[in-house]
Amino acid sequence: MHVNNWWCCFSVVFPVWKSVRLCCQRGRHLQRCQVLSNESRTRGSPACWHHHVKEQLSDSDWTVDSVHPILDLLGYIRTDRLILAKFTEARSELLILSGYIGALLAIRRQYSSIVPALYEYTSQLMKRREVSVPLQIEQLSVELEAWMACTQSLIK
Repeated sequence: MHVNNWWCCFSVVFPVWKSVRLCCQRGRHLQRCQVLSNESRTRGSPACWHHHVKEQLSDSDWTVDSVHPILDLLGYIRTDRLILAKFTEARSELLILSGYIGALLAIRRQYSSIVPALYEYTSQLMKRREVSVPLQIEQLSVELEAWMACTQSLIK
């Protein structure tokens, strides 16, 4: 992630900015997000967090383990911040990304009954909202069909 691009969406007081900057310089993106989630004076953090997750998913070598901790921390963003009109796009993208990663975690944990619903939820959100995420509806369909085929072959 380009550190300079990341800073453009913040208006923070100096001590917080210094802590976040040090985390970025040391490659500690998760720690950076924790600092920001604890700072009530940070503006723009929901939008910035989802940009980080999208960048992770755009890399060819991303893993659920590299993305899930960041999405998990998003649960700590104050709801009154997320419902602001200026975060509508970020909120929609976060719901989509969370649904997708949730589906992958459900597969890993063998929560078979919820996998199709999570893929369908994610697909429906992508169809209804104008978003820019590194996922395609067709990709979701292919993944779900592949998972269902593997699951069926294990049952037989």
